[in-house]
Amino acid sequence: MKRFAIVLLLLAGCSWFQADVETEPNYVPPLCDFCATWPCACADEEGLVAKISAADFEWVPVYFAYDSAQLDQAAAEVLSTKVAYLEVHSSDVLVYGYTDDVGSVAYNIELGKARAEAVRNYLVCHGIDPSRICHASVGEFAPASVEDPSLNRRVEFYLED
Repeated sequence: MKRFAIVLLLLAGCSWFQADVETEPNYVPPLCDFCATWPCACADEEGLVAKISAADFEWVPVYFAYDSAQLDQAAAEVLSTKVAYLEVHSSDVLVYGYTDDVGSVAYNIELGKARAEAVRNYLVCHGIDPSRICHASVGEFAPASVEDPSLNRRVEFYLED
């Protein structure tokens, strides 16, 4: 049953999960103090972005605390690198939010969506065009680890050309 739901989820695509983006494709989150809290350290003084491959971009996820969609300092550091990469490359990015298997399926889908939206908001807040970002929730499906639930509380990235 879970595999069937994953296939449906992935076939449905991002639009099923982002009604706000469908109705307002250029939606930019209110900046309030979000950018001030996690300023982007995207300066590429040493040419580090040129050394990041697409595989490196996709390989490193952002992790979250249990039952949280709040970005922490480690997440901001990972996302700063992703912003720098996206500033140089024109690829669109798919952002998928995942959870552990604690809680109901419906709750985990919403939590995964909130995690993906937090990442999307960070990227948009730091200058990435919202039309380049598609975000969705996978919830508890497709765990990265059955032994360590903390590895399942993540957002993964996939580039589209």
